[in-house]
Amino acid sequence: MENKNDHLPSSVPKCPSPSTSTDTQDLLKSLLTCSICLDLFRHPVSLECGHNFCAKCINSYWNSGVPGSQPPLCPECRRRCDRRQLVPDTRLQNLLENMNLLQQNADSTQKPRDVCNREAKQLVQVNSRKDLTLSLEVLDQCLNHPQAKNSPVCLISVQGEQRTGKSFLLNYLIRGLQGMKSKDPQWMRRGSDLSEFQCEPGAKAITKGLWLWSQPFILQKDGRKVAVFLVDTEGTISLEQDKEMNAKLVAFSMLLSSHQILNVSRMVKETDLEYLEMCLHIAEEIGECFKMEPVQHLNLLVRDWFYPATFGKEAGQKHMIDVIQKISDRYPRIQKILKSKQACCYLLPFPGKKIPTSSNGNPEDMDPDFYHYLHDYITDVCKSSTQHVKRHSDGHILTGEELAENMKKLFSILQKKEFGYSSLFESVVTGLYNMRIIEAARKELEDFVKEQVNPQAFHCPSHG
Repeated sequence: MENKNDHLPSSVPKCPSPSTSTDTQDLLKSLLTCSICLDLFRHPVSLECGHNFCAKCINSYWNSGVPGSQPPLCPECRRRCDRRQLVPDTRLQNLLENMNLLQQNADSTQKPRDVCNREAKQLVQVNSRKDLTLSLEVLDQCLNHPQAKNSPVCLISVQGEQRTGKSFLLNYLIRGLQGMKSKDPQWMRRGSDLSEFQCEPGAKAITKGLWLWSQPFILQKDGRKVAVFLVDTEGTISLEQDKEMNAKLVAFSMLLSSHQILNVSRMVKETDLEYLEMCLHIAEEIGECFKMEPVQHLNLLVRDWFYPATFGKEAGQKHMIDVIQKISDRYPRIQKILKSKQACCYLLPFPGKKIPTSSNGNPEDMDPDFYHYLHDYITDVCKSSTQHVKRHSDGHILTGEELAENMKKLFSILQKKEFGYSSLFESVVTGLYNMRIIEAARKELEDFVKEQVNPQAFHCPSHG
């Protein structure tokens, strides 16, 4: 009988030595992944065409009755197969066992290098002169990672006012993405085995500049592999910041990411909209040169929402409609985005008294409502990440390598150009304050005029 192992592609690697690099191990794992369950082979079998699958997976596929499964066909090349010709692939099985043994030996001596490297790295620094510096080393290490370099990428960024829980949110996104990969329904309670974005209680800002998760989370949908990264951005609207510098930083974060989360406290405020409009203007002007839109997908996340006591996506959409109506014809860039299919809104309740003073935000410390809605929100963001890959405005899907090259050139232009927003933003904040004073004076004048026209309405009747 013919040995079905002879059909194996010549590219199947030999068992790696202990000195095998992390990148090679990642590539090896991708070759040892079943295209049906998207996990490492379990009892691999070889078809007549030479393709390999888990024994259980291929039989379940043929028994499922889905279109194309009958008569038995190879899910990869669609060649007709004979169930009786399935052969256990001892070569692949031995390779899997050897790889697991090497991994166990590495775990017993030291923490694997790829796990050590899975951490947040500073992509953009702000120096004492308030200048921005891009780390080309970090950019290349992340976006040119072997699993991202030639693959579509999704970058989820969190932006918003300082000390509103952005890093806390990113750490739960790490857990959610890990949970999707491991298919663990209890991912939120189990925590993460990785380093996380720095997150501490208190009034002092922690995140400075822009931070990027060093290695991608690899997700697959409809046979397409997407490398997902997380981006943490320095908080906005601080007395210590140079407003021009911060607006440029947020604009760069916008152009880098494909899924933006605008994290706001209690409600979408005038200052949130004003700052967002400025950043959109910068991102729009710079991004146009590289066919990059400032926003591909905008997610308004309102934290500590309290009235009315309805939360989640549906309640968020109602709040977004209310915001659109209130801003009328102001903020044209924001109006355009909020009215499109690019934007959505979600309302989260107050997390409970223990969370704001906790450095790790344990699920046990959360109010039940907050736990439920946070779980729902994180799950939705993680599942939708494969739909929000980075694209050019003409629809071209960017690989990690292409995005890295774009961002290097874009950052160089961003550094040199001045927009004059420092003084403008300060005047806007002052203007908002003055508008409140003017509004109070106008109300006082209206009451005075009404009193002169109808004095009886403004005086209590005499008791004398």
